Amino acid sequence: VNSRTYLIKLAVPPERDASGATVDTGSWQKVNLLVESGARIHTTNFVRDKGNVPSGFTLKLRKHIRTRRLESVEQIGADRVLRISFSTAGQIAFHLILEFYAGGNIILTD
Repeated sequence: VNSRTYLIKLAVPPERDASGATVDTGSWQKVNLLVESGARIHTTNFVRDKGNVPSGFTLKLRKHIRTRRLESVEQIGADRVLRISFSTAGQIAFHLILEFYAGGNIILTD
């Protein structure tokens, strides 16, 4: 959205029962995750305007997490730091670390 705010689009698969059969006959749901560096993270239904040319960091995020599965979201210790883990074939591939203080940071690690 801008240099401090990112919109991560997630796809949620239809619900399945214990046997693996689809319970919900609907299609995949879309969830928008808004991340503002140093300030907030939340889901939203509001579609925000995006810039004409994506930043280098945005392109790197797209490259590395576009086809990954969101595995976990956890707070690190008692700090204002959140780790979002993405996986490929059941193995953790990348972590997105969000710091929520002052200007904050968004860090992509493997």
